[in-house]
Amino acid sequence: MVRRPPAHWLAALLLLAGPAAAAPEAPIRTVVVKVPEGEPPLPLQRLVEALRSQLVELGIEVQLSTGPADGGAVGGTTSSSPDRDVLAFVWIERTADALTVHFYEPAGTSLRERRIPVTGTDAASIEEVAVVVRSAANALLERAAQEPSPTAEPARPPPPPPPPEAPPREAQPGLSPFQAAVGYAGTRYASEVPWQHGAQVSIAWRAGSTPWRLGAAYTWVTALRRQTEDLTLTLYRHPMEVFVGFEVPVSDGRVSLRAEGAGIADQVVRRTNQVSPDLQSTPSNARWSWAVSTRLRLAWRPTRPVWLFATAGADFLLDRFDHVVRSPEEEPVISPLAVRPNLQVGGAVDFP
Repeated sequence: MVRRPPAHWLAALLLLAGPAAAAPEAPIRTVVVKVPEGEPPLPLQRLVEALRSQLVELGIEVQLSTGPADGGAVGGTTSSSPDRDVLAFVWIERTADALTVHFYEPAGTSLRERRIPVTGTDAASIEEVAVVVRSAANALLERAAQEPSPTAEPARPPPPPPPPEAPPREAQPGLSPFQAAVGYAGTRYASEVPWQHGAQVSIAWRAGSTPWRLGAAYTWVTALRRQTEDLTLTLYRHPMEVFVGFEVPVSDGRVSLRAEGAGIADQVVRRTNQVSPDLQSTPSNARWSWAVSTRLRLAWRPTRPVWLFATAGADFLLDRFDHVVRSPEEEPVISPLAVRPNLQVGGAVDFP
């Protein structure tokens, strides 16, 4: 009598024999990432880690490729193999202020493009690139799942055709460290005199690739004249300032918003003319007036490197003094406003 093996032994033999009789594994789905040479350097390790963290949940691997910056080389960076299924090609172009992501499908000429501005640090931009690639890859997977499967699968898929040449784009130079500006400047110095007009020239320096600006400016303004029955008083102002600003790009870098703070040193020269016989004219004198200013600047770039801007804000006097007529009682002739509005409109040019 032959003794039959226990049932759990039969189950173990079936489990051991299972992998040997199983069908070959499906090809690994892969996204090929092309980073051309000749562009500003990209943090490749950080880019690959961000892509893998986004695509691992979809069962997609990342293959990095570098080479000359020509569109025709994207499709030739990897060769097809039976164990690897190329889902898409990703072409990443890096400029000084943006990352452009081109997404190609290997089975055709479908092209998707996304431009991501760079704002001071690469970490957020690299993460946004990974999210964009994940969204496009997930769309391809969902479309493939909805398509009917073919009745007969070919033994080996043909190599993917090379994607179309990347569309030409305008060369974008890096951020300019200096900016010179000139424009109209207006303010209300005192309630006794009309609005004061002038012209301002300034130069600003950018601290590397940061959004901070440091600059200096001088404003030429018209003379202020106050005439009464007893005298005519004229003031000549020479406001100079140093300022610091925090600039944020808006609307794909063509519009910028800058918050500024400034310290102002204003030499005020007083001259008294046409004094009545009852008064005695005093010699002309000059006094320094100190103030701080806060303002907001909106700029638009119609074409590189020209900007058009408008600035609005207020000046706050630190040592306010009146211009008076000395009599038994001092009578103010011109009393500067403690807080005076200011407005600037003009143009600026970036230069290296």
